[in-house]
Amino acid sequence: NCTNLASINFPANLTTIPMACFDNTGFTTLTIPDTIVTIEGGAFSRCAKLTSITLPKTLTALGGTFDSGIFNECTALTEVNFAEGSQITMIGAFTFNGCTSLKQITIPETVTSIEYCAFGQTGLTSVDIPASVEKIAGQAFYLCNSLNSITLHEGLTSVDSMAFAGCPAKEIFLPRSLTS
Repeated sequence: NCTNLASINFPANLTTIPMACFDNTGFTTLTIPDTIVTIEGGAFSRCAKLTSITLPKTLTALGGTFDSGIFNECTALTEVNFAEGSQITMIGAFTFNGCTSLKQITIPETVTSIEYCAFGQTGLTSVDIPASVEKIAGQAFYLCNSLNSITLHEGLTSVDSMAFAGCPAKEIFLPRSLTS
């Protein structure tokens, strides 16, 4: 709850950003260094002034399957950049939930799962799910009121219930690889 904290220099030996460590701070932009391999749940949630984040290639997951919400309710967030060579395989539960200003995102081709409410209630207008994604969890894009275009690719095997509930998209073409 340090709403006036506007910047930080991460120490060179830091590998983990702990749970809720920077919740509700005043960051406007954030570049996570390559030394970071883990960002725990809620680490940057409710940072109302945060507009841009750059994530390092060293991360393999953005949160977990339950209650991670790393950038949950960062309502001014408009830009998410994944470093070239990104190794992220999972976009965890609630990671970008409530990021109402987030209109677009390029999901890395290394991602294999998008978890529960990962992009719920965002401002996304379109999303292209890369062929690497095998699973989209329930409510992953729940109540994305501007999500008009959804592209799914072969390789996707599972879309859980209500994954796109409340989205105004008029049609979605389901790949043949889908089994559930």
